[in-house]
Amino acid sequence: MKQLAFALFGVLIVGCGSNSTDYMPLTKGKEWGYEVRAGFQRNNSTLRVVEPTSVGGVRGWRIVGSLGESRMAWKDTKLVVSEFANCRFSTPVPLLDTAKIPPKSKSQGESFSQAHSWKGKIESFGVTRPASAVLRQRQTKLTGNKSDLVQSVLELSVGGATMEVRTWFEKGKGIVKQEQRTNGNLIVALDILQRD
Repeated sequence: MKQLAFALFGVLIVGCGSNSTDYMPLTKGKEWGYEVRAGFQRNNSTLRVVEPTSVGGVRGWRIVGSLGESRMAWKDTKLVVSEFANCRFSTPVPLLDTAKIPPKSKSQGESFSQAHSWKGKIESFGVTRPASAVLRQRQTKLTGNKSDLVQSVLELSVGGATMEVRTWFEKGKGIVKQEQRTNGNLIVALDILQRD
């Protein structure tokens, strides 16, 4: 079976604010840099918000980079994605829900709370398949980053494959880290390039 490698390089990070969209604010013309790791290869990729577009019936943004195009939008408190670099969803899939971020608690530890379930179809490399997903979230920290982060885990089931997209969001910046795994194997990862 062909491996679905749907890199999420259409995700961006941008400025500050004070509402739920702060976890992934989108503004035309913004550019951000990531270090991309895929196997033994490492390179940098610049991403740019280029124009508004419809995403599941709401105003979203088309985001382009050296690895492809993505489309995402805020739908109320949910960040939804209708297209990743080489993958389309029949109904946009949620990547984050700011209304369902569990409160930070010492007793909670490293546990995730389920935010959403999703069913739809995924089109990749000209093939459309039924799929389902579960979105889980938690508050956490990353080594070397003093800020509180929200980590989401999107677990997708497509045919016999299980894909997992782990994303770390920092309020006021957006996505600072992301990893994609297929059947437990790391396929691609990205880390924000620090800029002064």
